[in-house]
This record gives sequence, C-alpha cells and structure tokens, in this order.
Amino acid sequence: MPWWYCILGIWLGIPAPVFILWFLCQIFGPITRFRGLKKINKNQLARFVKDNNSLNKTAFLFVTRWKTEKSNYGPQGFYYDAHEAFVLRTLWGACACIAFDIYPELSRVCVRQIQGKKGTEIFLSRLRWEKFLLDYATQWAHRNRFKEIWVQSSRLNKWCPKVGDDLWVEREQKKFKLRYDVTAKRMGFKFDEYSGHYIKSLT
Repeated sequence: MPWWYCILGIWLGIPAPVFILWFLCQIFGPITRFRGLKKINKNQLARFVKDNNSLNKTAFLFVTRWKTEKSNYGPQGFYYDAHEAFVLRTLWGACACIAFDIYPELSRVCVRQIQGKKGTEIFLSRLRWEKFLLDYATQWAHRNRFKEIWVQSSRLNKWCPKVGDDLWVEREQKKFKLRYDVTAKRMGFKFDEYSGHYIKSLT
C-alpha cells in the first residue's frame, strides 16, 4: 500500500487497521464474486499492447468466464447476445467482453458479441482488446477441441443500425465493421459468403 494512503487515513481520522482493512476489501472483495478468474500474464498481452510503456499499466488484467442469459442484462454490466462470455476486467471492474454460443454437435464456437464497457475507453485504448479477446476465445476453443470458431459479421449483428440519420448510420456501421469484420480478418478468419460469418479452422 502506498504510504500516502496511511497519511490520508490518519488525516481523515480513520484508525489505521480499519482503513487498511477497508482498502484491502476494495481491491480483493470484488474478486471473490467471480468464478474461473484467471490473471493475464504479460506474455499473453505483449502482442496486443499498443506500446511497451502500457504493458505495466495493464498488469492487473483478468479474464473470467460466465454462463449468461441470452438477450439479458447480466453480470458485469453487459447485455449479452450469447450464452457464454469471457469478461476482461481489472481489479476495479469489467472493461470488455466477448460472448459466444457453443454448438457441440457441430464442434463449433460462434462469437456474436465483442463489446467494450462505457467509461473504460481510456484504459482500453492501451490495448488491441478486440484482437486479444478473439484470440483468447480462439485458444480456449482449440484447447477444448472444437473444430471451428466463427465470428458473426457486422451485417448480421442486430445492433448494427440499418436505417436512421445517414451520417450516424454510416459512423455506426463503420464502427461495427472495424470491430467484427476487420478484427476477424486480421486474426486469420476467412469470410464465408453463404453463412455471412468469418470462419477459422482449429484442426
């Protein structure tokens, strides 16, 4: 704990043991609510950090897996579009998520949502977080012996606007295309015209 926290606690008239206990609860308390919490090491992050100076600033990143209720405002403050999700978070809260459905009979994982949380834009700007989450989901699917991973294209995303103010629609469509289509292409996925998805073989 930084020494100035103790000085602040004394200045506020808070007994040191009480203040230290409160401080530790603020850090470690939220973590106990998550199952499957895994700390991300620097080797996993290195190729997704935009500059080396940001690597230390992302030292407390975690990923946790959630079973979600589709189309429901669920844990971590996201409105999920699929039944499974990995949530990228710091000690202080969630930053972004990738949600996907599993099709065991087809040996397939299908990504339907890649979303950053409002208010975390500055933190996420240090990372190529969309790529990181898609890579994380791909590695997970490979470890679990799925044959394919799909990414839903922006044109199939129900949140990508089709009508409205021309400038707004154009801006939003560009944002969705960058997040889904461009990210998938740069991560080695191939577009399938018939299904409208980006597909990567894991075999």
